[in-house]
This record gives sequence, C-alpha cells and structure tokens, in this order.
Amino acid sequence: MDNDGRSWVRGCGYGCGGLLLIAVLLTTVGVLTVMRPLGSAIDTRAELDDAYGDQCSFAPPADGVVKANRIESFLRVRRSLADSCDLIDRRAAAMRELEELDHDPNMSRTAILRLAGRATTGAFGLGPALGALFEARNNALLAEGMGLGEYTYIYVTAYHQRLIDFGPRTGILDGSPVNRRIRGCFEDMLKRQLDVSRRSSADPTMTSALDNELALLAADSGRVPWQDGMPAAITQAYVPYRAELDAVFCAGATELELLRNRRRALAIESE
Repeated sequence: MDNDGRSWVRGCGYGCGGLLLIAVLLTTVGVLTVMRPLGSAIDTRAELDDAYGDQCSFAPPADGVVKANRIESFLRVRRSLADSCDLIDRRAAAMRELEELDHDPNMSRTAILRLAGRATTGAFGLGPALGALFEARNNALLAEGMGLGEYTYIYVTAYHQRLIDFGPRTGILDGSPVNRRIRGCFEDMLKRQLDVSRRSSADPTMTSALDNELALLAADSGRVPWQDGMPAAITQAYVPYRAELDAVFCAGATELELLRNRRRALAIESE
C-alpha cells in the first residue's frame, strides 16, 4: 500500500475510531446489549443516591483516612468487576493495535485492514462492556452499603499514584487523569473535609494542608488532587492492602470507571 493509502487508513482508524468510541459512550441508542446494562446502571445509581447521597456529596473524615473495614468493602466491589475489566482491557488492546502502523512501514495491506477491523470491533464492543461494568459496580456498591461518592473518594486516594503516573490525557478527561466532573466532586469532598477539620479537634497540620491543596486546585484546573503527595496518614492506611488493591486495578477502564449514567430523551449518556 502506498504512503497516502497507509496514512488514510491510519487517520481513519484513529479519527473514526475515536468518534465511534465517544458516540458509543455518550449517545448510545437502540442497541439492546448496550441499553439494558446502562439502563440498569441508571436505576441502581438512583438507589445509591437515595440511600447515600449523590456522587459529589460524600464527606471524608477530618483526617481523610479510610477505615480498614471500608477498604475491605471497596476491595470486594473491585473483585466483583474482574470479568468486566478483563473484557474492557481486551477491547482497548484491540484498538491500541493500530499503533503498530507507526512501527512497521512495510506492513501489508491485508495486515493493515485486519488491524483496522479489530480496532473498529473493539470500539463497538466497548459500549456493552462499559454498560456491564457500571451495572456490576452499582450492584456491588448496594450490596456493600457504600455510596458512589465514598467509592470515588477511596478510588482516587487508593490509586492516587497510578492516576499521577497516567499523565495528562485529552478528550473525555479534559487533559487530566481525573475526569473534570470527578475532579470537581473530589474538590467538593476536600472542602467538606476541611469544614469538618476546622470544627473538630483534628490535627491543625491537616487543616493547613487542606487549605493549601484547595488553593492550588482553584488556581490550576488541570491539577490532580494531592498532586504533590497525599498526607502520610491517608497513604499509610492503604499500605497493608497495596498488593490486593493493585491486583484488582483495571488499567483499561481507568479513564471511565467513575462515570455515571443518565437518560437524556431517548439516549443514555455517560458523564
């Protein structure tokens, strides 16, 4: 295949694949295998919100430290997502295969088309896989008595260094490893934590750290919460569980795990 043809296929693979992914994630309509789990995820999220408040309303304790029994509940939720995460990882891997086009200028037309086909299949397959992930996540949270807000707080603090290591992203993440809406939720949580800290006999060092972090977040819209390092007490609480937490981390779904679903007219959106 000549260079122009190769560039066209590569461009279509990247550009069209990206558009297809956004369409599947944000405005999926009419595909039963996608709609059923996404619809179920909306219903179960409503149950979670009624019982525990919405995702942004969680108030961490004054010291920000997650208790051992809540980390264990979080781990049980994570284990229940293993099958969905494995499927998402495989779909994402199929799409990443297009990168081989940049490393092998002599790849045959047949190989290029095969890679493009697998990438397209992976893009379409991500919709049902994500629907299943959201459905399983919400059902597991209900079973554990944990709201989506508490889950979000634990996820961001437990996997904090991994989020930092992912580096700046584009598109749905607005240039940050943490989705803009999720980042706003977490910032609200830190404000509540600061309020609790000020009204209690908490360590004044934590109060000062929260004041400083919130000022930094307000000044930099792309900053990851606690970007310069979380308070030691928060990090230390996860140390006994680090191997288990890493074992149930889902790299392929990192950009999407904390999204929520909602109905808009005939469509279901993930945000």
